[in-house]
Amino acid sequence: MIDRIEYKYYVPAWMIPAIIADLEKFCIHDEHATREDHAYRVASVYFDDMGMRAYHQKLSGLPHRTKVRVRFYPDCGSDACFLEFKHKVADRIRKRKTRVDGIEDVLDAVQGGTKDWLLENVHALARHSGLKPIVRIDYDRIAMASKTDSQVRITLDTAIRCARVDNELRETPRIPVTPEDVGILEIKSPSYIPFFASMIIGKYRLQRRAISKYGNAIQNLSLNSAFTF
Repeated sequence: MIDRIEYKYYVPAWMIPAIIADLEKFCIHDEHATREDHAYRVASVYFDDMGMRAYHQKLSGLPHRTKVRVRFYPDCGSDACFLEFKHKVADRIRKRKTRVDGIEDVLDAVQGGTKDWLLENVHALARHSGLKPIVRIDYDRIAMASKTDSQVRITLDTAIRCARVDNELRETPRIPVTPEDVGILEIKSPSYIPFFASMIIGKYRLQRRAISKYGNAIQNLSLNSAFTF
């Protein structure tokens, strides 16, 4: 289980190259990033129940809430992906995940039982509250880890787009989740913000925000399409 604190910031696109240059003095890039710009594509399919509980919990700012999602990597040439249960408890994030062969494994779990306990949780939630895939969100991610503490991770996400999930889970998202000229910087740490991150936050006058890609996606889909729950 991953247990950490996440600090999130909106970052103007023009500021991103300078921030990356500053971070590279203290961090190393993710070894899985093979592109020249050190980015890789991330795709997440978010699940919610018939009452859109996860969405409304976020809107209400409840201190305890849960998200269910499947994450995969379209550019890696593999069908491997991860089912994740992400729990927010006050200011901490606790995440449990299991690797699956493909997103179809999770959809199969919605319909029937499985030996994996996380997949079995999906089946139970589908049976009792109508849990189902709702939204797919894709983005380009630059990920780094601190040179002195590998548990400290920095991510910078851009080109964040979403699509309604119906029968075709692999449709390419096209509706922006954030403005085109804005990225999302996240600092992920077991219990503290490292000194170098504090310096960068101060240098660029970044303000910590309660940012939810899923919440923003639901709102933008409602504005840009005949999206119904």
